[in-house]
Amino acid sequence: MTSLSSLQQIKGFKEDFIVAGKWKLVRKIGAGSFGDIFMGVNIATGEEVAVKLEPINARHPQLMYESRVYRFLH
Repeated sequence: MTSLSSLQQIKGFKEDFIVAGKWKLVRKIGAGSFGDIFMGVNIATGEEVAVKLEPINARHPQLMYESRVYRFLH
């Protein structure tokens, strides 16, 4: 999970958009109140993943909280 400086960057992403030097965004697969969800591919392994992006200036950031919950559940 990562943050972008604005939703404008998410809306205008290109297929070669790389997140954190590791994940290539393929296409948008969903959206919610706190961010957008993209299908991503690990550029080193080809593993398909879901990547959630939220604006860095979000009023109520959720990514860090959600990350901790997912790690606990895993």
